[in-house]
Amino acid sequence: MSDKTFRVNLVDGSGDKYEFQVKTTTKLKKIIKAYKQKCSNDTSSLRYTFDGDRIDPDKTTGELGMEDGDQIDGMFSLSLDLLLTLLYSFTGADWRTLYGDIFTVVSNRISDNEMSDRR
Repeated sequence: MSDKTFRVNLVDGSGDKYEFQVKTTTKLKKIIKAYKQKCSNDTSSLRYTFDGDRIDPDKTTGELGMEDGDQIDGMFSLSLDLLLTLLYSFTGADWRTLYGDIFTVVSNRISDNEMSDRR
């Protein structure tokens, strides 16, 4: 593997783009740490992906096959509590009702998937 440097972009959940010069031996946790130092936003709820797959921070750019101009996506992750709070603020429904509705949808989806797997 070459020690040549190349550019990797990190685009966060707000759409802000940050560029980093890296090598194939650069660990992703180093890029994420540098991003957190540059960024003024709260980064605690971001999850990082490359080509749609969640990033293992201990992997290197070379191990992931990153090339010049590739992009890491920082996407916001919602907890169930936050999701219920947002739904309540828009609908005014009781959290127990919302939780029950979500549980029903998930249960139905699982049942549908099990049925299609049996076919």
